[in-house]
Amino acid sequence: MKQILLSAHCKTHEQKNIVKVLLKMLVSKNHRIDVTANFDLDIQKNNVQSVSVENLPTKDYDVILAYNLKGYQHIKSLVKAQNIPVIYIVNRENSEAEYLHDLSLISRFLVINDGTDFFHQLLPQECSIEIPYPYLLPQQNSAFVNSSDNILVATDDKTLLKIIPVLNNYGKYNFTILTGIPSVIKKIVNANCTVISAKRTNVADCIKNASLVIGCGLPILISISYGKPAIVAGKFGFGRRVTLENIENHLYSMFKGRLGALGEEIIPFHLLSYEIDSCMNAKPSENETIAESLIDFLTAKQERTVDLIDRLICSADNSKSALDIPLRLSSLYKFISFSASSYLVVDDTTLKMHAMIEQDEYDLIHSFEKGAVAQTLMLQNLFGKTPKQFVSFVKYLVAHKFLLPYNE
Repeated sequence: MKQILLSAHCKTHEQKNIVKVLLKMLVSKNHRIDVTANFDLDIQKNNVQSVSVENLPTKDYDVILAYNLKGYQHIKSLVKAQNIPVIYIVNRENSEAEYLHDLSLISRFLVINDGTDFFHQLLPQECSIEIPYPYLLPQQNSAFVNSSDNILVATDDKTLLKIIPVLNNYGKYNFTILTGIPSVIKKIVNANCTVISAKRTNVADCIKNASLVIGCGLPILISISYGKPAIVAGKFGFGRRVTLENIENHLYSMFKGRLGALGEEIIPFHLLSYEIDSCMNAKPSENETIAESLIDFLTAKQERTVDLIDRLICSADNSKSALDIPLRLSSLYKFISFSASSYLVVDDTTLKMHAMIEQDEYDLIHSFEKGAVAQTLMLQNLFGKTPKQFVSFVKYLVAHKFLLPYNE
C-alpha cells in the first residue's frame, strides 16, 4: 500500500471523467490517496482525502500522479524539496497543449490513448507507457438487452452528413440522432429520425434505450459496455460491427473508423445497410453471445490496465541512491563529435541541442552502454574527478534520462 498524491487540473468534462476513473482504479488497489484538483471528484472512500495545495508540504508521499501541466506545476516545489517520484499523465489529444519539456523531475510519462494522432517527439518513448482509454464498466451482471427498433446514431457531424441517405432509406426503424448541428440535420431527415442536441443529452441514457448504436469514439465504447450491438462509422470511414475479432484494433484507434485507414474515406452505403440489417435481424442469443465476449474483453483489458498502473506506482522509487541501482545508457540522446575532445549532445528525435560535454564525460556516459552500477565505476576511478563530482554528474545523467534504471 502506497501513500499517493493525485494532482489534477482539468479543462473539459471528458478530462474530469478520466481523472475520476483513474482515481477509482487506484482505490481498487487499496492505496491511500490524497487528491488536489480544480473540481469535486465526489468519491467517498476512507482511503481518499481531498487536500489543498497549501497543505501538501506537511504530507509524506511515496509517489505523485500529476494530470496535465497545471496539475504538475502545483506539486513541482514539493517534488524538488522531498525528491518524490512523479508520474506525469496526459491524453494523446492534449499532448501539445499540456507539453512538459523538463524531464528532470519526472519518473515516467503515462499517455492515455484516446485515438488521437500522437507526435512521439513530444515525449521520450523510453520513459513513456501508453494505456487504453480509462473507462469503468457499468456495475451489472449481464448485458443490457433492449428489443426495441430504436437505433442511436452518435458520430461526428461530418460523418453524419455522409450517412444521412442511409438513414432516410429506412422506414421500419426509428433513428435517434445526436448532433452538434440539430437545426441543420432536422431539415434533411425523414419523420422516423428524432434529432437531439449532443450538448444537452446524456449519451449513456440514450444508449441504454437503443437496440443498436452507430457511431465512433466514446459512444461506441459505452454501447459495448452496455451489451449493445455497435457499428463503427467515423472520421476514418466504415469500421463495420465491433466483434471480438476486431475490438483490439478498434480500441487502439478509439473506434474512429476503418482499421488501417490513412485518412477520410467514403462510407459504402450498401455495407452500412447490410450491417444494420444483420444486427437488427439477428437472433437475441447471437447478439448476446457477441455482447458477452466484448464485455469479457473490456473487463480483462481494464484489469490489466489497473495492474499496469499499480506496478508503475510500486516501482517508482527515488529513495535508492543513483550509485546503487543498475543503470543503462538510454537512446534519447545523440552524441556528435564537435572537436578532438568534445561532443554536442542533441535530442535524438528533434536534434535540439542539449549540452556540450568533454571527452571524460563522454567516456563515463558510454561506460553504461551495456549496463553498469555507478558505485562500481566510481571505485574504478574512470571519471578522473572527485567522488563528489562523480556523484553529482551521475545524478544529472539520471535526472535528464541519459541513464535509465533497468533489471539486470
